[in-house]
Amino acid sequence: MSAKRRAEGIVVGVKQTFRMIEQKRLSEVYIAEDADSFVTKGIEAAAEKNGIRIIRVPSRRQLGMQCGIETGAAVAGRILSQRQDDDMQAAEKPQKQPL
Repeated sequence: MSAKRRAEGIVVGVKQTFRMIEQKRLSEVYIAEDADSFVTKGIEAAAEKNGIRIIRVPSRRQLGMQCGIETGAAVAGRILSQRQDDDMQAAEKPQKQPL
């Protein structure tokens, strides 16, 4: 991933997006409507399972341009800000019950 996309908080591609979904580090997933379903269905299912918002983009070309790359992209994701990430981690920690 380029330093520019990382700085903007974007991951592009199936493998990177899926990895970030598994780590619960995305706030949104973008899926190109013209991408093959066998490429996107796993990402879509993982995003739904983890409660990540899915945004449809009309084309791979348009998604690629929005991500700052010269080729099309089937999927991309927006990385959680540090504050959002901290809030999610705090919510996942088990709370100690007073005795």
